[in-house]
Amino acid sequence: MQSDQLQHGVVPFRLPSGRRRITTAEDVGLEPSALEVRTRELSGRACVVSPEGTLDVCTTGRLGHALWGLVEARASRVILDLNDTRLADSAPLGLLVLVQGQLSRRGGVLVLARADRKARELLEATGLADVFVIEQWLPPSLERVQTLRES
Repeated sequence: MQSDQLQHGVVPFRLPSGRRRITTAEDVGLEPSALEVRTRELSGRACVVSPEGTLDVCTTGRLGHALWGLVEARASRVILDLNDTRLADSAPLGLLVLVQGQLSRRGGVLVLARADRKARELLEATGLADVFVIEQWLPPSLERVQTLRES
């Protein structure tokens, strides 16, 4: 394993012979969940990620793709707008912890905005409410950007 892989938290994974990677909800007998993820750049290295739909074990990969893209692009402030998202289980929490860790190593932050009551209770129950910046609303600068873009 190369040292740069270890430094960035990349661990190569090889499946045992004759095994295949699980790729869909149907592979494990689950109903597929719908999740659409939109990403917008605000200014400089600040971005907002807006997932719409159900965030669970089956859709965490879609959200992860968007978040890791921002980490690789050196974003310093990532706002995860959870207003149109239903958190169905705790599967996405591991992803959020990893993303927050990568951002904080570079002086950045992951902000969880407009999470519903169930999501806030899950963060409290797991002790992760102290790990993230949690906002009940979007930062005023983001609300202005959305208002300007919608009109």
